[in-house]
Amino acid sequence: MEVWEKTEKLILLLVFTIFAQECQGQQTQPLIALENSQTNVEITLPDVGDTKLVSIKLVNLPKVLPILYVYPQKFTTVIRSEFEARVKADTDAAVRKVTLKFSPVERVDAGSFKCFEKLTETEIENCGQQLIVVGKPDRPVISVLDGFSQLVGETLMLECTVNSRTLPEDHNLPAKVWWQDSQGRDIGLLGGTDPQLSVDSEDRLILKDVSRSNVGLNFTCKTADDTGDENLMLVSDASEVFTVQPEYAPGQSDIMISPFMKNGAALNLNLGEKLHFSCQAQCWPQCEIAWVFKPENKTTKYSPVIGLEDPTVLDVEVSRYDSGSYRCRAQNKYGKVRHSFSLEVFYINSPIISVDGSDVARQTVDEGSNIDIACRIDCHPQPQIRWLSPTMSLLKTEQGHGPEVSVASSSVTEHWYRSFFVLEASRCEDSGIYTCVGENEVTRMQSSIDIMITCRPSSVTDEEFSLKSEYIWQIPSGLKFEFVIRAVPPPVVKRVVSTRNGGTQVETHGQDFQVSSESNFQGKAYLTKFIFSSIRTLDLNDADRTFTITLESSVFTEEFSFVIRPRGPPHHVTNVTAVSVSHNSLLLAWLPGFNGGEEQMFSIDVGRSGGDSWMLAVEDVLDERDEEGYVSARVPSLSPNTEYVVRVVAWNTRGNSTVEEVFVTSGAPASSLGAGAVVGIVFAVLIIIAVLCFIFYWFVYRKKWGKKEADGEAETSRPMLPKQLTDFVSRLRNRSTENGHSVGNSDGDPPGPWVRMKSLFSRKPVPKPADYSDDDDFSDDPEDDEPGAEDGTYVNVPKRAPPVDKKEHIYANARVINNNRLREKEENKAGREVNPDGLVYVTVDFPNAQAEEKKKKKTKKEKNKGKEVEGEIKSDYSEIDFAKTAALNEKMKVEAAAAEAVEAEGDLNTDARGVDADGDGGVRDGDQGMEDGDQGMRDGDQGMGDGDRGVVADETPDADKDGGADDVVADGHIEKEPPMLYGGNESVGTAV
Repeated sequence: MEVWEKTEKLILLLVFTIFAQECQGQQTQPLIALENSQTNVEITLPDVGDTKLVSIKLVNLPKVLPILYVYPQKFTTVIRSEFEARVKADTDAAVRKVTLKFSPVERVDAGSFKCFEKLTETEIENCGQQLIVVGKPDRPVISVLDGFSQLVGETLMLECTVNSRTLPEDHNLPAKVWWQDSQGRDIGLLGGTDPQLSVDSEDRLILKDVSRSNVGLNFTCKTADDTGDENLMLVSDASEVFTVQPEYAPGQSDIMISPFMKNGAALNLNLGEKLHFSCQAQCWPQCEIAWVFKPENKTTKYSPVIGLEDPTVLDVEVSRYDSGSYRCRAQNKYGKVRHSFSLEVFYINSPIISVDGSDVARQTVDEGSNIDIACRIDCHPQPQIRWLSPTMSLLKTEQGHGPEVSVASSSVTEHWYRSFFVLEASRCEDSGIYTCVGENEVTRMQSSIDIMITCRPSSVTDEEFSLKSEYIWQIPSGLKFEFVIRAVPPPVVKRVVSTRNGGTQVETHGQDFQVSSESNFQGKAYLTKFIFSSIRTLDLNDADRTFTITLESSVFTEEFSFVIRPRGPPHHVTNVTAVSVSHNSLLLAWLPGFNGGEEQMFSIDVGRSGGDSWMLAVEDVLDERDEEGYVSARVPSLSPNTEYVVRVVAWNTRGNSTVEEVFVTSGAPASSLGAGAVVGIVFAVLIIIAVLCFIFYWFVYRKKWGKKEADGEAETSRPMLPKQLTDFVSRLRNRSTENGHSVGNSDGDPPGPWVRMKSLFSRKPVPKPADYSDDDDFSDDPEDDEPGAEDGTYVNVPKRAPPVDKKEHIYANARVINNNRLREKEENKAGREVNPDGLVYVTVDFPNAQAEEKKKKKTKKEKNKGKEVEGEIKSDYSEIDFAKTAALNEKMKVEAAAAEAVEAEGDLNTDARGVDADGDGGVRDGDQGMEDGDQGMRDGDQGMGDGDRGVVADETPDADKDGGADDVVADGHIEKEPPMLYGGNESVGTAV
């Protein structure tokens, strides 16, 4: 029994051991995940007894990083804050499992997740999980395996090497390789169609029996970490193409000289001729090609030709030292070959530079000093010498001074030429390498000297890189800025001290701040760039703290200070000043304050003193300052002699600040009239002048010159106006006619004031006197009214009409419409007297009680006969000749019932039948009656038309002096007695 019991215990122990190992194997089985994928890491927590807190850590030596904490009793978890964004934790208390969900998983998450007791930091056995994060491998590289080469006749073996990006680094995943030819075909699948190519068990490519015909074969490879699951493999990009280049030694036929030159030829070049040959050799590996030279009459060995830009090209301007033997030598590790020729030439040597008489390659001077630099050249013929600055710009050019001839120890004749350059008032920006270049017909040679000009550290003026007087930081972020210092030699930060409210503290580098530097900034030796970064946390206790940085070099020590401020609203502006004050505006200027770390803008509000309202006067003023640091803006639309409160607001995205000042505008200037006011005044003056002209014509000119009378006779002359005024009124009338205006409106309403005024001055100029020889004179037939033959036409003549017989009466502004009168006129036409002016004059006697009155007027007019009107002496007048009237008898008075209404005194009739303006029954101060509104003229004559002067065509005269309201024509007769013209004369003036 005891043996059996012992055996049973051993069996149970063995089973338990196997089970434990199996469990441990399951826990240590790695979990593989692709980079940037969604991955779950499951960890089973064993029974930990009374342990209150378990931490799960990512162990990736030498780093151990806690991920989350597990409370075993309640089986709850807490994830550390830095992982909350992409790691979630699920728990299953029944199986004591914790699942970490990575969204996504990154390469830094690779490693072993292990469990530890929080208090004792003791690792809990059988609790954890290893995570392998598969990354895409780097681009592989194809190389020739050691011990193999591409030598013709040998075997070439290639391997594909890659840098795995899978973590942890000890993941032990093997690499898988794919080989492809130039057409992208997998070489392993070619089925042996090319006996030269094969891939061995270690994924290496083999090319057997290499020959020159294999040149140009191309191969690429790809790799991946072999996880055993294609879904968990990331394949790298294809490698660069490997091109097969069979290797062999060059032969004599493989070397070529261009232009062609026979091997062993001799050349003779004159001064200034160019020596140019290129040497090429066909070999692989590429042959090293070099031109070598042995001086003439020397027993030394060949040495490389110096100064060649391309070692395969012999390209020199010949110098005296170039005479000798030349060879092109081509060789690789398998052999060499050469091609030779001989040459004899002239020379030029490199310049020699000296400072203050000493030949040096480097010189240090203080800023502000003058530097004398000399350059001498041994050459022939005379060279041109140029000086180049460190930026390779031309400083000076001249012909070398000399020569100074001497014989050297080498038995050659030397010709020395010299040049001098003075760098006056040197600055550290002038530091650098200065070059002296000598050139003649042979070639160009140059030498350089490095001059360092020391200067004290100072900030550059460039806005982007200058050290500012203040810097802004965002709480709770740190402060970081960069600046550039001008100094030679380059300085370093010696110490940093800060002060605030009188207190001073030393800032420790690496603890409170960090400063990095970059010398030779932008390729300029005198510039050093610094980057200042705060390490300690800055808060409001650091606001307005002043930092002082001490920069030190081997020559100088300098201190720089700046203030740091937290980001916020802008400070208020200061020194608000009225630069210019006018009656309606203010030009303000102010000094902006600290902008709060943001771009600030300004606006201006104004309000009257004592008022409670504000008006936004100016907005969005940019922070653009003048040379004195002021910002300015104009406040418009103000009132004169007014006290205003002006509020200047500075604002940014974080707030604003305001400042108020009081200003008083000036009084309005005496002649401050705007353009509109000036135009209005001019227009008003023109209207006044027009009204005055009208009044003068109506009440003075017309009264005085409108009529002439004699005993039993009436002589009426057309009022004479200045020619300029006559032409002006004619243009007004023509323009009105062209625009379709009429005297009255469409409803028969009277014309407006302007039309009535226009009718007083309207006339129609005629280019020449009318020819009435074929006219019926009194016809109203439209076909008879042609230009030049119109009845009653008035024309401008250069002087007054010839005098007429005293017995004749001139009736102007009268028109006969009745057909009976026309017929009688034709009957009486024979035997009439024709005057020299071409018109027919008719004498008509109308006995009347007023004859005595008319005789008195005639006597007065004869006394004034021959006198010129005073206005005619001063102005150019248009003289109007009037047509003579025909004789009328008593029968004409009866037949006048068919005549149109006649109105005197310029009646501006608003009624369609006419209104007697002065109540004289249609007679204008004794003048002749008017018909058709024409003042006795035919339609259109002298600017008068239907409806002018208040008379409408086809209406009867105002027989009863009632203003023309009741005179109605019926059946060719008037209902009332016809009007008496010329103050009662029973006569009607008729234009002939």
